[in-house]
Amino acid sequence: MLGGAFTDAKSQPFTGRDFRFTTKGKALYAIALDWPGPEAAIRSLGSEGALKGRTIKSIRMLGSGEKLKWKQSAAELQVRSPSRKPGEYAFVYRIDLE
Repeated sequence: MLGGAFTDAKSQPFTGRDFRFTTKGKALYAIALDWPGPEAAIRSLGSEGALKGRTIKSIRMLGSGEKLKWKQSAAELQVRSPSRKPGEYAFVYRIDLE
């Protein structure tokens, strides 16, 4: 997003690589601002990033009962998306931490 006055028409649309985050208790919610496709790559949640020293217990997408496969490297957290989109707008991964 661009800062300053009169830049709203110059902004690029959000993609499935754009995430916002919130927490509640031991749950971290990663919100994709568009459908991430077959796999979400969350760069800020690599094992050397924001979760350094924390262990991921499980990951699920809200609105989907499908079990998700995931793997974490030093550079990013990769999460396989469900086979069907559970909605149309924002897509929320619940990441349960130890």
